[in-house]
Amino acid sequence: MSRSPSPFSFSSSSSSSSGEEEEAPILEFFSQHVKSGFEYDPSQPSSQEFKRLCDHNKWKPSQPESKVAKTEFSRAIIQQFNVNFGKDEKDLYSWQTLCQMVSIDPIPDTVEEAREAFESVNVNLVELTDGYSNGQPVKTFDTVQKLSRYTLNNNLIFPKQMAYQEAGGLLKCLLRNILNPSKDVDRGRGSSVHRRAKERRGGREQQTTSRRGDGPGSSIRMYIYTYV
Repeated sequence: MSRSPSPFSFSSSSSSSSGEEEEAPILEFFSQHVKSGFEYDPSQPSSQEFKRLCDHNKWKPSQPESKVAKTEFSRAIIQQFNVNFGKDEKDLYSWQTLCQMVSIDPIPDTVEEAREAFESVNVNLVELTDGYSNGQPVKTFDTVQKLSRYTLNNNLIFPKQMAYQEAGGLLKCLLRNILNPSKDVDRGRGSSVHRRAKERRGGREQQTTSRRGDGPGSSIRMYIYTYV
């Protein structure tokens, strides 16, 4: 399933107001490369644009220029997530916005329920960040395995150390294992936390799952993929 997000803005409690982050970190990153003749297209996925930047400059992955650019790009993605969705894992509006991005309906009205609802969805956060910024559809996946393959095949990953160092509390809650997703099996639909959430919603989630076309026994989780 995919959707185009509706535009919305954040309250000061959800997004950073300290001035530590640029309003558009991804745009700032690509703007640094204008002198090389590269023309950034913000309507396209940032990961594709980064690959195009490397091709434009004829950078090989082993070259120092490519490694530096990859580090700076990864940092820009993390900062853009913080700008788009905020940093505070206790902020209800941030979780509700994440839920809206993946078409959870109705939107939960407590932090606990909104968090549990969002974590029941398999979605790559690189694409989620792009989707908020450029309106591109956000893919969701039936299983963790499908999401893992998609993430690795499309190189939609963050260096783990940088993610933990620079991510806000909200993003840190979403970091998972990419090479061994089974380590997060307790977060799936069989977990006691998930069952309690389903009971509180009176079976509503099962109906939502049916609309998404997911099997009733699916193990569904949200992942931002990282190196280990």
